[in-house]
Amino acid sequence: MNRRTFTSLAFGAIAAPTLTLFGCTPADNSGGWQNAIGTKVLASFAPIQCFALNVAGEDATVRVLFGEQGPHHIKDNPNHVYVYAGADVLFVNGLGLEDRQVRRLEKSTPRSVPIISLGNSLPESMLLEGGCECCKEEDHDHAHHDHDTHTNDPHVWLGLDPAVKMVEMIRDQLKKANPAKAANFDSRAEQYIEKLKKLKADGVAMLKDKKERQFISFHDSLKYFAKTFDMKEPEVIQMNPGQEPTKKELDKLLARCVKNQIRVIAIEPQYGSGTSAKTIETALKVANVDSTMIVLDPLETATDGEMNAEWYETKMRANLEALAKALK
Repeated sequence: MNRRTFTSLAFGAIAAPTLTLFGCTPADNSGGWQNAIGTKVLASFAPIQCFALNVAGEDATVRVLFGEQGPHHIKDNPNHVYVYAGADVLFVNGLGLEDRQVRRLEKSTPRSVPIISLGNSLPESMLLEGGCECCKEEDHDHAHHDHDTHTNDPHVWLGLDPAVKMVEMIRDQLKKANPAKAANFDSRAEQYIEKLKKLKADGVAMLKDKKERQFISFHDSLKYFAKTFDMKEPEVIQMNPGQEPTKKELDKLLARCVKNQIRVIAIEPQYGSGTSAKTIETALKVANVDSTMIVLDPLETATDGEMNAEWYETKMRANLEALAKALK
């Protein structure tokens, strides 16, 4: 699926009310949808699930496909086929992130499930170049990563302006799916978009007086986040999530950080501090740079127990508070 692929929704009549949030381990071939009410909405991973929950309210059932794995480490699971086959629509991020797995799901069932690629449908002006290497290279049987040829950074959910557009696209597709509930989808989307806009304004205010405008990102995921809050593009430790840099790459990164006095290192809860992050922290201190390590969550994974309609805002505010506290 290329960057401009966009599948329109075309559903039959949909029953009404009550949102249900399921896990992802169906007990039978129904895929766990047997108690679903309203449009059966499937999201590829956590942030898209949260956006859909806020629009769906009590008029759709929302489930997630890769909730605890995240988009960079998707493992083949036979249950995914049943979950996908039972859905009315699958919302994905796109831009190369889940393409390999989605292609396999499409081939796995004769039933045609509409797939809405939110990132692929964003305006070109919103997209940034780059992103982690695992989202740009061709798949060479590296089973733990999704690979495709893309030049755009796929981590669009971490930018507040792209996030608003993604919510609007989910709203529009759910209105097509269930026109009788269009006013409800409009109202909930409007309320949530206002929250996202306030989140952006609050973040800009929290960081506007910081003289330091750059930090070190653990993997290449935080460009949209940085842009949203008027920060410089982060330096990056791991170009491939979970893959440590070479000594040469680490030396070059260290030299740039010492030269520009970049001292805040943002690690991720999914990967921990890692050998390379500790190495950078120690080396900066040796070079008389007052390095400090914080946790910034790229919002790629969530358990069923922690997911709710406030999840995205809560995680993003925690990121902003951590960054504001660390920067001078």
